[in-house]
Amino acid sequence: SRLGADHPDTLLCTRTLAATYLEVDKLDLALPLLEENLRLTRAKLGADHPDTFLAMNNLADGYRSAGKMDVALPLVEEALKLARAKLPVDDPEVLLLMNNLAASYASAGKLSMALPLLEDNFRLTTAKLGVDHPQTLASRQNLGDCYENAGLLDRALPLLEENYRLARGRLGIDHPDTLRSMRDLASCYKSAGKLDQALALWEEYLRLARGKLGTDHPVVAAALNHLGLFLVDLGRLPEAEDKFREAAATNERLYSGSDNENTANVLSNLARVLERMGRAADAERVLRDTLAMRQRLFKGDNHDVGLTMDRLGELLRARGALDEAEPFIRGALAMAQRLFPGDHPDVVAGLNRLALLLGDRGEYEAAERCYRDALAMHLRLSKKHDVEEAVILRNLGVTTLARGHFKEAETVLKQALEIQRRLLPPTSPDLAQTMSAFGYSLLGQATAAAGAEAEPILHDCLQIRLKLFPDGHPRQWITYNTMSMLGESLVLQGKCADAEPLLLDAYRALKDDPRVPPPAPPLRINVQLRLLGNIVHLYEAWHKAEPGKGYDAKAAEWRAKLDAWPPTPAPEPGK
Repeated sequence: SRLGADHPDTLLCTRTLAATYLEVDKLDLALPLLEENLRLTRAKLGADHPDTFLAMNNLADGYRSAGKMDVALPLVEEALKLARAKLPVDDPEVLLLMNNLAASYASAGKLSMALPLLEDNFRLTTAKLGVDHPQTLASRQNLGDCYENAGLLDRALPLLEENYRLARGRLGIDHPDTLRSMRDLASCYKSAGKLDQALALWEEYLRLARGKLGTDHPVVAAALNHLGLFLVDLGRLPEAEDKFREAAATNERLYSGSDNENTANVLSNLARVLERMGRAADAERVLRDTLAMRQRLFKGDNHDVGLTMDRLGELLRARGALDEAEPFIRGALAMAQRLFPGDHPDVVAGLNRLALLLGDRGEYEAAERCYRDALAMHLRLSKKHDVEEAVILRNLGVTTLARGHFKEAETVLKQALEIQRRLLPPTSPDLAQTMSAFGYSLLGQATAAAGAEAEPILHDCLQIRLKLFPDGHPRQWITYNTMSMLGESLVLQGKCADAEPLLLDAYRALKDDPRVPPPAPPLRINVQLRLLGNIVHLYEAWHKAEPGKGYDAKAAEWRAKLDAWPPTPAPEPGK
């Protein structure tokens, strides 16, 4: 009001206010100010004035914070080009623009473009300003982060450790830039497997952030969310839940209960940890809240809305609520197809999810078509065999099994198993799951040759599951079911004496175990009933091989138990 909107002091005040809005995540207030600031600065001072370069850089930072990389990158590229033409190569403003352009490349995943620029910037900044100048600290930090993102941990860790030490000495332990240095070093420790050091730094970071910024601050809420994610990786799920709930409550106070993306992200993480803890009903409630908030925040098609719809649909499908799940799963797939025309990983995931739903409904042919479409698109995208291809192949193979096409399923599942054996650790639960499905495809062919091929596969599967589900584990029944399948493979080969202890041990463990789930789609196998059938077949085959030894009587005894087993209830409509 005193100097005018385009006076240099007014423009400086505008930039400072916009930067403050950015610090507290008020992008809706920051971006209009930054856009107006650039327009006025360019008109007042010219396109090649250093203040114009700074205004361009600040607006690019705002766009980057808003995730608008398609707008941010060209802007900071143009600013650096103009600055290099006007100023010396090691001018602090040129160095600042280099650093920010490289950081923008890194944020966009263009590491091959970011790294050379960051290395040059760090060299020039150190020579010009010294090792502990704030601008040098920022340059070293970005270079270390980029090395970490590129998987070059042997280069990243020394840089980030040095930067944290220098930032503490130059800026103080509770300076925001020192806190950022501490946070990124903790992340690198985690990537390097140094989990104890990472956790200690995260906890110290949270304590210092609270002391410096207060309890209700966006940085504190973000720190709680990051610590929760780290605790999830450590398997400390109840502690992670506490951190996510505290982060959500902090955001609730910060934003006075209004919808915001930070709260939605925290709620999404909370739902995920509740799922992992087996609290499906709680997870569903939180996911519904997350979806409702994101739909209010983002009108029309939005990536985060689609992902939340997909997760909610899968959660409902997994607990058998197929009618409730279907509109979410189909809606998420349709949104992904509109957002990403042509081939895209989200469309592959949506097709795979829809195929699972169709298989659960017993619509096997439609499910197979979806899996084959997903597989073809994935192969066009990846152009190499990977773990995701193996998962799609396994799902396709299991659906083919449900149709009773055992030989065809064997071919598909064998491909999945070959890929996973190359790419997964030998104790992977995913590997064991594919081994079990492949073994089932062989057992369904009911020949001695198929039994001989299945035996070593199922033996390896059993060894994995004995480690995954030890005594007392709630899913130990899976181990005994694998033992039953191994026994079945031995019966097919006539190795009845070897099969008997496996089948009887499995029966003793499973007959009264309340944790054995009811038959589930797509195969709908009654685990206990199938085991009884295997024991009957054992003694019938043994009697045929060695008549007169009483095995026929044992077969009759076990068939009576089989015939007396209560029938499986039909599923409820829509489930």
